[in-house]
Parts: sequence; structure tokens; C-alpha cells
Amino acid sequence: CAAGRNAQQCWQSLRDGASGIKGWDAFPGLRMPVAARIGGYRPGDHLSEREIDLMDLFAQFALIAAREAVQHSGIEFTPRVQE
Repeated sequence: CAAGRNAQQCWQSLRDGASGIKGWDAFPGLRMPVAARIGGYRPGDHLSEREIDLMDLFAQFALIAAREAVQHSGIEFTPRVQE
């Protein structure tokens, strides 16, 4: 999210009262020229080239967040044995 690149950074920003909302002048003439942009995002740090090509930005963020949530949950996935 705009307040941090992972759960820990986001939580720290919330605790510190920091906002991810900042001014944005990419579209002149907007009545409210602000946005909650995620700066410095590099999809290749998290996803394969194929995944990047198949997903829009919102889907990429959802997949990254889901992976982080599973990792933090401690769930371990094991392949099913076919009988």
C-alpha cells in the first residue's frame, strides 16, 4: 500500500501517523490533485515475467499481499499424495 511496501512497513506508518497520500501533478486541472501511489514498485522483485504480463497492477498487488499473508500465517502447503 502507499503507506508501506509490506505489512510491517505499513503497520509502522500507521503507528507513526504517516500518510501514504501525497500531492500528484500528473494530471493538471484535477480538483483534488492527490493520490495514494505506491512509489518505487518494481514488479520483477515479486513476480515472474509471465505473471507480470498476465496481470494488471491491482492483481499484482493482490497476489503479492496474498503471498505475504500466507507466509506470515505459518501455513505450509504440501503436495497431495495420489493413491
